[in-house]
Amino acid sequence: MRDAAAARRSWAFPVVALGAGLALFALAVAVVLVTSDLDIWSILLAVVGGWALGAAFVGAVERLGAAGLIVHVVVAIAAGAVLATVGSWGDLQGSPVLRAVVVAGGIALAPASAWIWIALLGRVLGRIRVGRRPSPPSTLDWRAAPAGGAAVEVRAVSMSMRGLAAGIVLAIIAAAVPVIAVLIGLSDVFPRLGPRSLVVLVALPFAGLAYLALWAVVQRRSATYTITFGASDVRIANAGREERFAYRDIDLLRWRERGEYARLEVRTATTHRTLLVGLTRTPALPPLSRRTVGLLEAEGLTAQVSRDRALTTYRR
Repeated sequence: MRDAAAARRSWAFPVVALGAGLALFALAVAVVLVTSDLDIWSILLAVVGGWALGAAFVGAVERLGAAGLIVHVVVAIAAGAVLATVGSWGDLQGSPVLRAVVVAGGIALAPASAWIWIALLGRVLGRIRVGRRPSPPSTLDWRAAPAGGAAVEVRAVSMSMRGLAAGIVLAIIAAAVPVIAVLIGLSDVFPRLGPRSLVVLVALPFAGLAYLALWAVVQRRSATYTITFGASDVRIANAGREERFAYRDIDLLRWRERGEYARLEVRTATTHRTLLVGLTRTPALPPLSRRTVGLLEAEGLTAQVSRDRALTTYRR
């Protein structure tokens, strides 16, 4: 049975990012219409809106499996081709609304394209790593645990999905601060630059800084964890410390094998623990073994599988 509630939650970020991106882009168009030219606020609104639209697209195609990867490649190529022509569109003498949309769109396309290409590169490199190293014991394969059961060692971040959302917001803020400072400092110069110069000097650095800020936060908080499914409990060990979650006490267990949200999530009446591996150097989580599935189901936990087969949720 598919976990409908989990599926709705998994689409929450792309939907919110899409709405925010469209709203910011509409504001950028409105500012261009009012001022009849680019200024600090129209550029900033277009840049942030474009990033949000790019993040929404990446979040959506990540949830579509192999078909999503094909769409990702096609859109990335198309966005790159359109971006390469920015600056050669000439002055639009027709409708003021059309001109404002094209001008703001040229700015917004840069961070959107940058985020799309960065995510695509990550997906391709991840598949190459998995293809070249089909059985690295430290990341993809189960091994026998000393106290019984099966264990896997991963690089992960102990962070909830809400914490991840907060990290993305902080990354955007961290990237926006220097961009705003540059825009204010050169407020007399930027409006006179062409779209191509604005792409290079403003939009692309913003997207790159946002990505690097998020990457830095994740890498700083990441650590090596050993996840063990024993005969009666799940054990999470890190730096000599170990947490135990008895199967009989677990109300919810999520195991997402791939994607940027690959994770283990365990919830009991008193504890909620999440290990995110999708944003670290760990390529993926291995499928749960038949023995582990049998132990979970024997304790009264029912499996619910997502449409893309990447997420399995056990509920009591």
